[in-house]
Amino acid sequence: DGERAAVLSSTSSTFDIARAQQARQTAEDAEIHLNKQELNIVEHGDWAEFELHEEYQNQTGQRQEVVYYITLPESAVITGLWLGDSDDRANRYAYRVAPRGAAQQVYRDQVRVNVDPAIVEQIGPRQYRVRAFPIEPKSLGYEPQSDFGFRASFVRQGPPVHLWLTWRALANNNQW
Repeated sequence: DGERAAVLSSTSSTFDIARAQQARQTAEDAEIHLNKQELNIVEHGDWAEFELHEEYQNQTGQRQEVVYYITLPESAVITGLWLGDSDDRANRYAYRVAPRGAAQQVYRDQVRVNVDPAIVEQIGPRQYRVRAFPIEPKSLGYEPQSDFGFRASFVRQGPPVHLWLTWRALANNNQW
């Protein structure tokens, strides 16, 4: 920690940009950035509908997977999980509910062919695991130089990925 600035500076002192990005990411320990997180609640008397919307952006030069764990009340029922490439809910990719083993197999198959899957699994009485892939990496771009015809390189951000998770839950002592 005391030499953090020097370490980060030295990781970029190489001709290999991909290796420099990977070394810097490792030193910074930052893979996926959570750009936005919104939670909307619609109350219906003694129960409510919840919608979690998150936007992710990859900070590395390699495809990444979002994996996190969430604990919900015992009365909660997950009603949907979507991915999208914009924050327009109308353009979300459709979801399908499947038994756990079948859902895991479909997720693994989709990851292998680089299709945009997401899965939410119940792994305990109130615990769930959410996984989404791929979160596309940064890429290297080139711009022509007018004076000498050389090309200058720059890093282009990967596209953001939007995830929506919805559930319903009963009130507990008039609280959510």
